Amino acid sequence: MADEPDSIILEHLKAIRADVKQLRSDNHDIKAALSVVRAYIADHNSEQNLLNSRLAAAELKIDRIEDRLNLRDE
Repeated sequence: MADEPDSIILEHLKAIRADVKQLRSDNHDIKAALSVVRAYIADHNSEQNLLNSRLAAAELKIDRIEDRLNLRDE
């Protein structure tokens, strides 16, 4: 009878330990996935910045062409 409460507590502690181990594993997987998402977003932002700068350069060229050909609406 005296061994029974210790055994129940031990079983609960083992179950808690297994749950914590699973949570750590899940947390590791989530961090790995988050790193992939962060890298994708950084790459996307880099590409977006490049496109924005190319568009700005094209707009400047168009402005110069319009000025040379007197195509400006006033």
